[in-house]
Amino acid sequence: MSLRGIGVDIASIPRFAALVERYGERFISRWFDATELTEGGSSVPSQLASRFAAKEAVWKALRIDGGASLPWRQIMITSEAPWSRLSVRLGGDLGSTAAALGIGPISVTATIQGDMAVAFALAEQADRQ
Repeated sequence: MSLRGIGVDIASIPRFAALVERYGERFISRWFDATELTEGGSSVPSQLASRFAAKEAVWKALRIDGGASLPWRQIMITSEAPWSRLSVRLGGDLGSTAAALGIGPISVTATIQGDMAVAFALAEQADRQ
């Protein structure tokens, strides 16, 4: 395996709190897959901001042209419990494209500092034989 890409992102927790307050479930369901919220997830603004930053970091690490709209719900950030190690699953067309391109494991980590969530992702590329 070799490194395909690195991604980093930062998200404002107060901004996510305001979006959840204003739009509620409509906002949450637009950006997050139901699996993300049931597998150790939560709609707590700090966790939403953390997972969104992780999605952004993964997207940047993948280095795939997304066309007109980015497939946010196809990048699923899950964990066994709300604050445990994060896992990445790619679904839909994005998952198929990543597999066809030989993109291997994707590692992601996120942390919260003050009112910001920061995430870092590494995507590996299968070495061509």
